Amino acid sequence: MKIITSLLLKVIVALTLITTFSCSVESLDDEQSLNQASNEANLTCTNAQPESRLINNGTVNFEFEIISTTSGQIIEFINVAPGTSTSWTSFPEGEILFSIKSNTTGVSDMKTQLVLANCETYELEIMSNNTLATSVPTGI
Repeated sequence: MKIITSLLLKVIVALTLITTFSCSVESLDDEQSLNQASNEANLTCTNAQPESRLINNGTVNFEFEIISTTSGQIIEFINVAPGTSTSWTSFPEGEILFSIKSNTTGVSDMKTQLVLANCETYELEIMSNNTLATSVPTGI
C-alpha cells in the first residue's frame, strides 16, 4: 500500500509540474494592440459632416458660436457654464470661424478660424485660466 501511495504521489507531482510549465503566458499589450487595430479597421467615415464642440473647464460662462464664412452663423450656444460642454454640432465642410465670448471683465474673447473637411472633428477647450487650449482637427 505504501508503494502505491508513493507512486500515486509522484504521478500527481509530475502532472502538476507538466501542467504548470506547459502553460504559455501572452503579453496583455499584444492582445490590446490586436484589439485596437481591429477596432480602427472597423471605423471608417464616409462623407460625414465635420463636428465641433466646446468644453468649458474655465471659471466663467462663455458664448460659443460656429460661423460658416460662406453662409453665416450655424449655431450659437449661450451661457456655457464652467464644468460643462456643448453637444457635438455638425455643419457643412469649409472655412469655419469659432467665436468664444465672455461678458466677464478681465476675460478676453477668443476666435479661431480654419478649414474643416468631412470626417473631421474639432474640439475646443477652455482651460482653468479661461484661455483657449491649443487644438487640431482630428479624423472621425
